[in-house]
Formats: sequence, structure tokens, C-alpha cells
Amino acid sequence: MPTVARLNVTPVKSTGLDHPDRIVIEPRGALGNREFVFIQDDGERLSGISKAPLMGIHSSYDPDSDHLALLLPDGRIIEGSAQPTGPILDVTFYGGVVHPVRVLAPELAGAASGLVSRPLRLARLVDPATHTIGDPVSLLSGDSVRTVADRAGLDGIDARRFRMLIEIEGTQPFEEESWSGMTLGVGDAELLVTRPVSRCVMTTMHPDTGAQDVPVLDLLAQHKGRGADGKLNIGVYADVVRPGTVRVGDRVTVRP
Repeated sequence: MPTVARLNVTPVKSTGLDHPDRIVIEPRGALGNREFVFIQDDGERLSGISKAPLMGIHSSYDPDSDHLALLLPDGRIIEGSAQPTGPILDVTFYGGVVHPVRVLAPELAGAASGLVSRPLRLARLVDPATHTIGDPVSLLSGDSVRTVADRAGLDGIDARRFRMLIEIEGTQPFEEESWSGMTLGVGDAELLVTRPVSRCVMTTMHPDTGAQDVPVLDLLAQHKGRGADGKLNIGVYADVVRPGTVRVGDRVTVRP
């Protein structure tokens, strides 16, 4: 039976991933995941390879004190209140979905601006209880990732490249893509698998440094092929049917 192997979250979108032993899944997704986002000075979000340097930043958020800290690649720590002080802006995310965000104190984004060589602002979702950046849950089997690596003659591909909320083990290769329309019991939560995840250039970048070092998209095209939608897919998205806690080691049950 499949089990949860690793959980991947980050309070600030596109920064380095944390791997907690458990997460709380709410209707909008994992509690505290991707509540903050870097945006450009003109209010547009970073996209594609332009946000690669952010992957070298480790972010942490303490909800009790409402305090946000950014550990930069050179060891500097930039920290301060996560209480927004700036204007509310409408930012467009995946699929043209617009979310209102409010800008935080400028000093929190100053050092990150230097990493991407453009002015940045750090913003927070205005209502994280009802809005989420992207689909609520994403799920990927390590068996699928290893199969692509094996077919390509590689020792392995780091599954963190795909930045999925839940990684599982114990499936047939790409089995999770056959679960569309099915219900998953994962820990205390219940999920409804909706569609495969199409991959982008971010998968070609090292998950710790952002350096472009493995042609993952080419490997998917050559050793897995395109899906029925014509896209390079691996992993699936899911909606939340019943909120609950998910822990590393929890079983994953699949039913119609």
C-alpha cells in the first residue's frame, strides 16, 4: 500500500522547501504553505527562470509572533514582522487566477532584490484562509521519478525539483496519474484527485541553489512521453474533500 514518504512546504513561494513530519491540510491546502510571495516592483509576480535565485533562500514563519525570517545563501538573516504595511495589490497567478495581496515592510525584500537583480517586494495573501496559490494539494510518487531516472540511465532525480506537497512511495510507476476522479484517504484527510501536473522549466533547476543543471523536461519527453493533453506531466493535483492532518508514514488508500 502506498505511504507518505515526504512533505514539502515553504511559507514564501519559490523559496527553499521544508520537510515537516506532519502538515494540517485545510480546504485551501496546507496550513501556512505559500502564504507569502515575492512580486516585482510593478506588482507582477516573478515567473520561470527569473525566480531561480529565490530557491537558495530558506524562509521560516512563526504564526504565534507573526514573525518572518529569510536565511540568504550567504548566511545573512533578514527578519521582521509579517504584518503587512503597504498597499493591497491584485496579482495574477497560475491560470489567470487573481489574488489580492498586501505588501510587507520593504526591508524584508531588499536583499532578495539583489539576488534577482531587480526590485522586489514581499507580499502576503490578504485572506489565506480562503485563497491559495495554485491547486490545494499536489502529490507525486517517488517510484515515478525513479523510473524516469532509470530509463535515462541516471543514478537518480531529486524529487524536490517537482515541489509537490506530498511525496509517496509504494506505487507502480505513474500509477498516481490513473487516480483522476478517485478519492484518496491520506492520514486524517480525504482528497479528490483532479488532473495531472504539467511541468515547467523550474524542474530543471537544482532545488537548493536554483542552478539549471538537469534537463528534466527533455527526460520526461524522451522517457515518459506526453500526456493525453499534449503536456509533459508527472504527479497529480487534488482538491480537499475532508481536512485533516497528514504525517510522514501515513497510508494512502485509493477508492472510487
